[in-house]
Parts: sequence; structure tokens; C-alpha cells
Amino acid sequence: ILHNDAKIIAFYGSDGSGKSTLVENLVKRYSKYFPCCSAHLGKPFQSIRFFNYFYSKNNSFSTPIQTIPNNFNLIKGFKSIILSLLRLISANYQVIRKLLGITVITDRWPSSVSNSMDGPKIFDNSEKRLIIDFFNFLNTLFYKVMPTADLVIVLETDLNQLIYRNSTRNKPEKLDFIKSRNKSSKNSRPKSKNIIYFKNNKKLKYAINDCLLLCAKFINEK
Repeated sequence: ILHNDAKIIAFYGSDGSGKSTLVENLVKRYSKYFPCCSAHLGKPFQSIRFFNYFYSKNNSFSTPIQTIPNNFNLIKGFKSIILSLLRLISANYQVIRKLLGITVITDRWPSSVSNSMDGPKIFDNSEKRLIIDFFNFLNTLFYKVMPTADLVIVLETDLNQLIYRNSTRNKPEKLDFIKSRNKSSKNSRPKSKNIIYFKNNKKLKYAINDCLLLCAKFINEK
């Protein structure tokens, strides 16, 4: 079915919700039967050293924004535009893969909600500065023309479980960062034709099978 009707299926959720593990395992299983590949839309093209350094976690820009940021400067403005453009390019690249008959299973997908995880960064412009209007306009425009995924599976994971999974990583994140990302992800709404909310507090090996069934059901219904 998928060879003739490829899909874009995205997993979405907080850090530690299991996105990367699920994507990796589903691609590994599905690729035995039909063309299938993985993608990452949170930090697109992160395999390129320049972009990986440019948006490193030591950079203040990468800290999730929960409220409208009022400390605008040109560096943050240009970084927001570049990130928006990279996501737009990467999202459209996944659409091309789909048109070629390759099913794409991706970690995250652009959101339509401003200042949420993977959404457009909109700076406060109470001072009515033209330059801020310009950056806000471009960011809004890029996300308006973002393509939609066929299916997004939102992984809902309790905060305590996220904290525990983070503590088992080789390089755990700070507690404030985990809490902030969790709040940001809940405010997001990925651009998708279909969204399924999946409670993922169990061991990931069980979640993999559950998600395989979710994807199969979605495909068969189509």
C-alpha cells in the first residue's frame, strides 16, 4: 500500500518522550517491506557541522521561548529567520521524497502556533520598530507556507517520566530545560492533516508495537 501511496508520518513531543527511538525503530522495521526513510525537523540539517554549531544548546537562542521575547537583537532575528527557512526547505524536501514513493517517518514537524516548540518566533514589538515587524512578518510567512504532514502522533508523557528518562541519558539536560520544553510542546500544534494523541509512559519497546499498529490502522483507513 505505502509503495504506491507514500506518507509523511511525524512523531511529536517533549525531549525524552521517545520520538527518536520510535522513528529509528519504525524505519528499521518498515524499510524491509517498502521505501522508507527518517528525518529530523527540530534542527534540520544538523549533520552539517556549521548548522549544528550555529544552533548548539550553549546558544541562548536554542532555549525554548514560552512567552513573547522582548529582548530582540539582530543576531536573534537572523537566527530565527535562518531556522525557519531551514525547516521550510527540509519540510518540502520530505514532500519530494513522498512524491517519489518514499514514506518519511520524522522526529518533529513544524507547528502553527507562535512561540511554541517548532513554531514561528514572534518578537514583542510594543516599540513599533520596523525591523522587528520585518522579522516577525518573515517568520509568520515561512510557517504559513509550511507543508502539512499526513499524520502526526503526539507523544503525551508525564513530566516525572520525562525527568526519569532524561536522567538515564549520557548527557542529561537541566531540569529547568526539560520542564520548559514540556510546557512548550503542549502549546504546539504541528501542521498535519491528522493528529493522534498517544499516551507514552510505558517502556519504549511496548510503545514501538503500539505505534506500528497506529500507523497500520491509519494507512488501512486511507
